[in-house]
Amino acid sequence: MYLCVGALSPQELEDLGGIRRREYWYNDPTESDEYILYAGKMPRWDCGEQDHCDFEWTWEGSDGPIDGYLEYHFLIDNDPNRRIWHGISSFRRSLQLCRDARQKSEAHIGRQQHQAFYQVARRHRLPPELRNQILGYVEYRDPFPYLEKLDLAEAYVPFPRVGGSCTHCDNTKGETTAKRTCPQKAMYVWNLALRRFHTFHKINCQTWSLCAQHDCKGHHEDYNWKVDRDPGFSTYLESQAARGNDEFVSLEQVGFGPMNPIRIEPVEDLIGQDALFRGNGVYDEAREDILMIGGLGGLKDAMIHGRTLTAGWEGDTELWYNDEEEGVRDVPTTWQYGRNLYSEKVAKEVMRGLHSEADCDWCINVPDEFELIM
Repeated sequence: MYLCVGALSPQELEDLGGIRRREYWYNDPTESDEYILYAGKMPRWDCGEQDHCDFEWTWEGSDGPIDGYLEYHFLIDNDPNRRIWHGISSFRRSLQLCRDARQKSEAHIGRQQHQAFYQVARRHRLPPELRNQILGYVEYRDPFPYLEKLDLAEAYVPFPRVGGSCTHCDNTKGETTAKRTCPQKAMYVWNLALRRFHTFHKINCQTWSLCAQHDCKGHHEDYNWKVDRDPGFSTYLESQAARGNDEFVSLEQVGFGPMNPIRIEPVEDLIGQDALFRGNGVYDEAREDILMIGGLGGLKDAMIHGRTLTAGWEGDTELWYNDEEEGVRDVPTTWQYGRNLYSEKVAKEVMRGLHSEADCDWCINVPDEFELIM
């Protein structure tokens, strides 16, 4: 059940109650017709807070323009009944910053409360049983592993400016590698999962390549800046994830690895799909988060295959898998955030080109070029 009301002026916005926090109500149709206000924290899939109940949801409020979403459809000329849906989050990067700050502040405040209580408990010599019972009312969640060491102020810098004049290029004659890799000609795409920019340079009129240098300054004199096919891409991705984290070990350690195993029994897979990816009501944010980091396959898998795995099964089944004994399901990737759809398309194409030369076990359901544009 959804009710959307739009305000076209500040007065209309005030008349509708202004910008206020979104509040959720849920209903269990097997119990009653009553909707109950959800009073808990926003669920997080990485904390095991998944949608196992399939309640009916409704809400009031919008969180303001930062949560805005623009939807549009592509119509197929020779098939008027078919259309391709797509949408763009108006301020997806800013929204992610708010969510990241909320996670880190929750953990920071929670740890401070526990430290203060431990000092009081030790001073008054409270028994451990009583101490643990009291702490049960002061629960908090640690941030997502990758966020633990991430400096938000350092990571969330503005998009680099491009398209301006360059004194270096103006004073250089001819077409050189340094001119082609000028920062004013570069393309920057934000990785929502890594909270970092990827830099792309053109190596000729049509071909873009990924730059390996963090915070690239451009004007490269040779081609040592190019990220090569895997394992070169894996090295680059790990170097990005390790920035600012002297305890970094692997993508798996910071939460970007694949589920293990990816393929499971069909019944378990069906339950898992609903729990992680249904995204009804208050669980929509958790769904966006797990899709952003690559779904079941992890971040690297999503980036080099151009799709995000949401299901993986093996075994005899009479469910809705068309009697296939093994397979996967997927959705488009959401790690990329560019200035426009073209830059996102380029980023996805370049990343797919960095797959190792040999096919892997997960080179299935990869999209074609038209789907990449979407």
